[in-house]
Amino acid sequence: MGKRTLSYVSVKVVNDRTDLVFIRDIERALARAGMQRRNNQPFTAYVQLARLLGRTGFIKNLAQLGNAYVVPAGQVSEHRFFPVGYLHETIPYFFDSWERLFPRIERHLKALRCKVAFFSARQSAQYFNSRIPGLECFWLPEACDPRDYNPGVPLAERSIDVLELGRRLESLHQQIAQPLAESKRVHRFAKRPGQMIFPRFVDLVSGFAQTRLSVCFPGSVTHKDWAGNIETVTYRYFESMASKCIVYGSCPGELRDLFGYDPVINADLQNPYSQIDDILRQIDSYQELVDRNYQRLLEVGTWDSRTKAMLEILKARGYS
Repeated sequence: MGKRTLSYVSVKVVNDRTDLVFIRDIERALARAGMQRRNNQPFTAYVQLARLLGRTGFIKNLAQLGNAYVVPAGQVSEHRFFPVGYLHETIPYFFDSWERLFPRIERHLKALRCKVAFFSARQSAQYFNSRIPGLECFWLPEACDPRDYNPGVPLAERSIDVLELGRRLESLHQQIAQPLAESKRVHRFAKRPGQMIFPRFVDLVSGFAQTRLSVCFPGSVTHKDWAGNIETVTYRYFESMASKCIVYGSCPGELRDLFGYDPVINADLQNPYSQIDDILRQIDSYQELVDRNYQRLLEVGTWDSRTKAMLEILKARGYS
């Protein structure tokens, strides 16, 4: 195979949507790395057709002409490969590649005749490396863009004591909610399923900047029914550290290997309130930890570092 020029497909992202910032930041890093952008689905009709074809399994590679396209895709997202997947080589970057999705991911990789794929979960990359002949899979962890966040408020001056953002470990929540309320601690969490505490990104950044302790557990702990055994570090860990919050919960092995140490205060699941109360009473003593985590994040936890690693892998395989 001759050298193929790399581009990336772009999706419409509303900058104020907290659930889409992840994609926006990946695209920005790819652009900073010099990769050309293709507006893959410029019209609403394209998106609607793509979703229909994706659901019915009709997005398949027929030829591999011209450029190769990097496609960021969460939970398979077959529709993101339309229409480039039909006539061009595509290089998926799968995040949220949970164990229950493995059959669907495998079908999609085969339909697209992929030669290279990236996974944010190391176990997923290892699994698919041994499943499909001719396919190379690589671990590329999630990350964040620290420039989007505000780490400047010291822990002692913050107004939110405990933040449980997104999915949570219910057994821990039930043990801490009432005692935190009784002790007049500020505890932010979703009051109903699906509620977004910070629906706009500007509110999310402000909320993190005022948070002392951000609760983070991998999906394999909080929702084993859909994550299965895939223990992976997710976006929440990185944006918590980018905001200089104390990360409290459980440290995935990926994060420990990436940082070279354990940046998480591991939760005492037998008596979490007592542990949290003790942390909050001596909050000043944790400023050194969050400062250290922030500096390490700048070294190994940014989208620019991920893009650099991706391009080095692809360059070694003949992509330019």
